[in-house]
Amino acid sequence: MKKIVTIMLATLMMLGLAACTSTKVPANNSDSTPAKTDAPAKAEDAPASTEEPAAAKSFQLIGKYEEEGEGAARVNAAFKVDLNEDGTVIADRYRFVSDSYDDTYMIGTWEESEKDGVECLKISLYCVGEDGAKTNEQTVYAYEIDREYSVEISFPIIIGMQYQRNLTVAGTAEKVFTDDESFAAAYRPAPAAEEPAAEGAADEEAKWNEEDWSKKTLLCQLIGSETLYGTISISVFMNIYDDNTIHMVSGLYIPAGTTVMGTTITEDTFKGGNQYYGTYHKEDDGTLKIEVVNYDLPQAYQETVIAKPITGGYELTIKAYYNTKPLDVTISGGQKQVSIESTEEIIAYFGGGSGTYVAVPAVSTASYSRYETELTKEDGRKLYGEYLLPAGFDVNSGEKLPFVLLIHGHNSYHEVPLLNCGAAFASAGYAVYSFDFCGTNPANSKSDSSEASISAYNDRSAHSCEADMEEIIAWIDTLSYIDSEAFFVYGESRGGGLAAELTARKADRVKGAVLMYPGAIEEDLSAITIKMLAFQGTADKIGSPEGTKELAAKYPNIVLTEIDGGGHGGWTAQQYRDVQNLILDYFAECRGLDPASRAQIVTD
Repeated sequence: MKKIVTIMLATLMMLGLAACTSTKVPANNSDSTPAKTDAPAKAEDAPASTEEPAAAKSFQLIGKYEEEGEGAARVNAAFKVDLNEDGTVIADRYRFVSDSYDDTYMIGTWEESEKDGVECLKISLYCVGEDGAKTNEQTVYAYEIDREYSVEISFPIIIGMQYQRNLTVAGTAEKVFTDDESFAAAYRPAPAAEEPAAEGAADEEAKWNEEDWSKKTLLCQLIGSETLYGTISISVFMNIYDDNTIHMVSGLYIPAGTTVMGTTITEDTFKGGNQYYGTYHKEDDGTLKIEVVNYDLPQAYQETVIAKPITGGYELTIKAYYNTKPLDVTISGGQKQVSIESTEEIIAYFGGGSGTYVAVPAVSTASYSRYETELTKEDGRKLYGEYLLPAGFDVNSGEKLPFVLLIHGHNSYHEVPLLNCGAAFASAGYAVYSFDFCGTNPANSKSDSSEASISAYNDRSAHSCEADMEEIIAWIDTLSYIDSEAFFVYGESRGGGLAAELTARKADRVKGAVLMYPGAIEEDLSAITIKMLAFQGTADKIGSPEGTKELAAKYPNIVLTEIDGGGHGGWTAQQYRDVQNLILDYFAECRGLDPASRAQIVTD
């Protein structure tokens, strides 16, 4: 049974609040929740005096920090520092880019003082870490200039970490903001004006959606398919009508008996259903020039193809999409053979196949424990993941485990790399974490997504990719039983590219990296000095076998292993087992161990 622990990082140090009110997964030392540390108590009353007591004073200092670049949303903020009458200090942070408010982000004490013969306000500030202890402590002195006190303070990007920024806060005894909302409202940016849709695009899409295809006269239908991997293929149907319009559908055809991500398909299945529309005209040489559009894809799609006449009909090659990946498919035909509006008829047309796509080799589920995690990002969205530990491991034993971060590919999700290799790693003694990026594969992802996050992920935005990984790494760093000297990354497809880029950014941290049929890599990897492994199927039609070869040629420290006849995953059981063992041998070498003596994968 899965052990479910929710991590609400809205109150964890990763999101930079002043206290922690939830537990880690799995918990260190105790399952108890650290109590929130209150603001410092009022000092004891001084001895009685015959002098008239001075009137209690208070001040409010305000400041704003801004920088440009990919991390601006995480860092840019306004600060309100209240020096209260009882000698306590409460510093709030408002991040105006993400519209998130951190109450009591820093706390402390203050007093009127004198430094170097000049009267000033002595301010002691600190944050409260996840364990309730003080962190990021500082003492600063605010001096009065032109009837206004000002001082430079430091604030951590993540509480407990040493990454800090400096800003100046200034103010007087007058309280400019009496509540949190008025303070946030003063710095909240005006809503961005919506960009108008491309002129005529919405009208054009609506026109196609209103077409009654059932009342058109069909001239011919072109049908074809292309193997994606194993027994799975992309199937395409194009209807050509007598009014110079076309309608096309592409999707995945999966025959019964095929095993996909650990599940065996019991009935022939057609998935996808990408809709294409267009017009054509007949050329003097008898060919059909066809203009094709698709409004469902995240990227703009428009293509001109030429259909050549053949006996009884036409033939052409077109880019067909499943999700957002294109594959060249040749289609041909004449008279109508099947209704492209009917999934049942499509399945019947291709029916009769048998699945021979082999499942990933089994790993004993008794050899590891599995946990669910849910981190709350600074913008409020939830980041879901699953965490595997070797069976019987005691997090309070003082022993440290090597760690592997799994990074899934485009239109994939956390379960895929766990199934392909993650469970095998955990079985052999590694702590393993796999997660869902915010903004990808909404059908299977358990992380929060929005239209903006999906667009950002598709555009390879740092906010959706790198920032998600940074959130996770910051959390992993809080776990005392993880060996920081044995930190590995493993990525599949686009995740392979992201794994390489993460290694380049953290070259002094990552001990080893595995790139499985890696996607495009946009960063320079020359700073990486460690050996990396790459695996590439020779029959991969989604990725680029040649591109992976070129990558290994460019960077000699990337050792490439080609999987004969392998696709974009979908390898045989023996191929997967061989790859898993090669990776575990590599991890052992990186740790200075003898691969022959390492722990083995436990099978049922």
